[in-house]
Order: sequence, then C-alpha cells, then structure tokens
Amino acid sequence: MDSTQQKLLAIVETWQPNELPEYRGFRCGNCQKNINEAWHHLVDTAGYKLQVHLCKTCENLFRSQTNSNLSKTEFKAFTCDACSKTLDIDKVDKQRKGYHVWLKTNGILAEQHFHKSCFVNNNL
Repeated sequence: MDSTQQKLLAIVETWQPNELPEYRGFRCGNCQKNINEAWHHLVDTAGYKLQVHLCKTCENLFRSQTNSNLSKTEFKAFTCDACSKTLDIDKVDKQRKGYHVWLKTNGILAEQHFHKSCFVNNNL
C-alpha cells in the first residue's frame, strides 16, 4: 500500500459509518467542517472502496505530507451516484445535502450519495 493510501485509510478508520441511510450535509473527512465542495480522493484498499472528501485546508496539509501523484484528485461539488447530477443546496442552512448510504459487498465497504428522489426511486 502506498503512503497516500495509508494516510487516507488512517482518516477513514476514524469514521463511524451509520448502518441506516442518513439525509445530511457533507463534512471534510478529516476535520469534519461542513463543506459544499471538496477535494475527492479514492481509497481502494484494506476492505474499502470510497471517496475521502477534504476541505481546502486539509487538502493542503495532506499534500504537504504525501509525495504521490495526485493528478486524479478533483475539487468539485458533491454528486448523486444514481443520476450523476450535482446534489442540491438546502435553502435554509445553505448546505449541499444528500442521502449517505453505506454498502458492504463482497467484504468491501463503500459509501454512496443520492438525491432524495433518486434514493426513493431506486428503493434504497
């Protein structure tokens, strides 16, 4: 496992995934600050295949601690895994929200995000 995956895995292992789907906003995977867009890093090791979302501050710290090629990393808004469209920003609290769903398939834990309508229409 390379150093980038090790550092991302260390972040993921601090999380406490909820077995039930949650409709909520997004947080930085490291500092837990509420965010509407983030740097997206793929963790594909040790029984996980998911995105780690980092705010700009944590991304800068992460880059200073890793020497890996981060060319596949993107800074973008959060999207629905069913329809691929950007998730909506709540008019009240101005936070981008979606259903957060944890799935375990063949021993691999993954997290997906959905609009309310896509969540209901896909019987998740």
